[in-house]
Amino acid sequence: MSIVIEGLELPEDKTVQIIIENKRFGGVYCNTLGEKGLHRLGRVEETVFKLPAEHGRLIDGDALIDELPNNLGIRGLEYLNRQESAIVSWIHAAPTIIPAEVDE
Repeated sequence: MSIVIEGLELPEDKTVQIIIENKRFGGVYCNTLGEKGLHRLGRVEETVFKLPAEHGRLIDGDALIDELPNNLGIRGLEYLNRQESAIVSWIHAAPTIIPAEVDE
């Protein structure tokens, strides 16, 4: 099982991440175990979600579409034929597994 914690920044020397869900006190708490031992990061207020077990390969669909004209040897997406435009629509409609990070 894999989980994602949006917005969590780990110290660089940490090698193993330990997530503890505390049902008694509510919330999710995070500790890391690294070269210097256990480091308590405290309560995690960021969004925590589990990755689907069968998510398959994760790609950047937006980057794929951005590079499509170059890879097809055309000037831009407006030059796609009907079938190619349908494929771009399918990529846009594909489910998002991990949402993009928003820069502040």
